[in-house]
Amino acid sequence: MTVKQAINIIDRNTDKIFSVIMVDGLIDGKVVASHQDDDDHRWYTTATRVYQVEDGFIGVRGLYKNLSEAQSWKDLAEQEGEYINVFEVEPVPDVYYKRKH
Repeated sequence: MTVKQAINIIDRNTDKIFSVIMVDGLIDGKVVASHQDDDDHRWYTTATRVYQVEDGFIGVRGLYKNLSEAQSWKDLAEQEGEYINVFEVEPVPDVYYKRKH
Protein backbone atom coordinates (compact mmCIF):
# COMPACT_ATOMS: atom_id res chain seq x y z
CA MET A 1 0.00 0.00 0.00
CA THR A 2 1.37 3.41 -0.97
CA VAL A 3 1.13 6.70 0.92
CA LYS A 4 -1.45 7.99 -1.56
CA GLN A 5 -3.57 4.82 -1.30
CA ALA A 6 -3.48 4.86 2.53
CA ILE A 7 -4.45 8.54 2.68
CA ASN A 8 -7.31 7.97 0.22
CA ILE A 9 -8.67 5.00 2.22
CA ILE A 10 -8.63 6.94 5.48
CA ASP A 11 -10.13 10.06 3.88
CA ARG A 12 -12.99 7.99 2.44
CA ASN A 13 -13.76 6.51 5.88
CA THR A 14 -13.51 9.51 8.22
CA ASP A 15 -17.22 9.19 9.00
CA LYS A 16 -16.50 5.72 10.50
CA ILE A 17 -13.15 6.40 12.19
CA PHE A 18 -13.30 8.20 15.53
CA SER A 19 -9.94 7.19 17.03
CA VAL A 20 -6.44 6.92 15.57
CA ILE A 21 -6.37 3.32 16.81
CA MET A 22 -9.32 2.45 14.54
CA VAL A 23 -7.02 2.95 11.53
CA ASP A 24 -5.00 -0.18 12.40
CA GLY A 25 -7.27 -2.63 10.59
CA LEU A 26 -8.06 -0.27 7.75
CA ILE A 27 -4.67 0.09 6.07
CA ASP A 28 -1.76 -2.22 5.38
CA GLY A 29 0.99 -0.44 7.28
CA LYS A 30 3.23 -0.87 10.31
CA VAL A 31 2.83 1.40 13.34
CA VAL A 32 6.22 3.03 13.97
CA ALA A 33 5.15 5.67 16.53
CA SER A 34 1.99 5.35 18.55
CA HIS A 35 1.42 8.61 20.39
CA GLN A 36 3.39 11.60 19.22
CA ASP A 37 2.48 15.14 20.19
CA ASP A 38 0.01 14.10 22.90
CA ASP A 39 -2.44 16.82 23.87
CA ASP A 40 -4.36 16.08 27.08
CA HIS A 41 -7.86 17.41 27.62
CA ARG A 42 -10.29 16.74 30.46
CA TRP A 43 -12.13 13.84 28.81
CA TYR A 44 -9.74 12.73 26.10
CA THR A 45 -6.22 12.83 24.66
CA THR A 46 -5.35 13.53 21.06
CA ALA A 47 -2.17 12.26 19.44
CA THR A 48 -0.53 11.43 16.14
CA ARG A 49 0.02 7.79 15.21
CA VAL A 50 2.61 7.15 12.47
CA TYR A 51 2.44 4.27 10.00
CA GLN A 52 5.08 3.05 7.58
CA VAL A 53 3.70 2.00 4.21
CA GLU A 54 5.63 0.73 1.20
CA ASP A 55 6.77 4.12 -0.13
CA GLY A 56 6.86 6.33 2.96
CA PHE A 57 5.10 7.31 6.16
CA ILE A 58 1.70 8.72 7.07
CA GLY A 59 0.55 10.43 10.24
CA VAL A 60 -2.97 10.08 11.59
CA ARG A 61 -4.02 12.72 14.14
CA GLY A 62 -7.11 12.49 16.31
CA LEU A 63 -8.54 11.02 19.48
CA TYR A 64 -6.12 8.61 21.15
CA LYS A 65 -7.52 8.07 24.66
CA ASN A 66 -11.11 8.28 25.83
CA LEU A 67 -11.16 9.23 29.52
CA SER A 68 -14.95 9.53 29.69
CA GLU A 69 -17.06 6.64 30.93
CA ALA A 70 -20.22 8.23 29.58
CA GLN A 71 -19.17 9.12 26.02
CA SER A 72 -18.27 6.93 23.08
CA TRP A 73 -15.45 7.71 20.65
CA LYS A 74 -18.05 9.00 18.20
CA ASP A 75 -19.68 11.23 20.85
CA LEU A 76 -16.33 12.79 21.74
CA ALA A 77 -15.35 13.33 18.11
CA GLU A 78 -18.63 15.05 17.30
CA GLN A 79 -18.92 17.05 20.52
CA GLU A 80 -15.30 18.24 20.62
CA GLY A 81 -14.75 18.53 16.87
CA GLU A 82 -11.77 16.17 17.07
CA TYR A 83 -11.96 14.41 13.75
CA ILE A 84 -9.30 12.26 12.12
CA ASN A 85 -6.69 14.05 10.02
CA VAL A 86 -4.27 12.14 7.81
CA PHE A 87 -1.10 13.49 6.19
CA GLU A 88 2.26 12.39 4.85
CA VAL A 89 5.17 12.60 7.31
CA GLU A 90 8.92 12.06 7.11
CA PRO A 91 11.29 10.63 9.71
CA VAL A 92 13.53 13.10 11.51
CA PRO A 93 16.68 11.61 13.05
CA ASP A 94 17.12 12.44 16.72
CA VAL A 95 20.58 13.08 18.14
CA TYR A 96 21.20 11.10 21.28
CA TYR A 97 24.22 11.35 23.60
CA LYS A 98 25.51 8.67 25.91
CA ARG A 99 28.35 8.45 28.36
CA LYS A 100 31.66 7.54 26.75
CA HIS A 101 33.53 4.62 28.34
